[in-house]
Amino acid sequence: MDSILAIGAGLGLRFVVDIVSHHDLKLTGTIVGLWEGIVLLHFLQKFPYSFDPYVGYGVRLFVDFLVTESVARLAVVVIWTGLG
Repeated sequence: MDSILAIGAGLGLRFVVDIVSHHDLKLTGTIVGLWEGIVLLHFLQKFPYSFDPYVGYGVRLFVDFLVTESVARLAVVVIWTGLG
């Protein structure tokens, strides 16, 4: 249940940040990537031996790519996830 809420919150955050930032690649990728890093770290600490956090992360990245069709944004999000 937590993973479903995290997927919904992550997709909602992407939508809001994209509208507020007027589709700025650097800003949206940075904010979303940091958010993803924090969420992924939280769920990895909560469920250390589960693949669910990675599945949720993959689903959010996949949906983000389908909506934006931007490989550059996907790369920025992945980089900032590692930093988050």
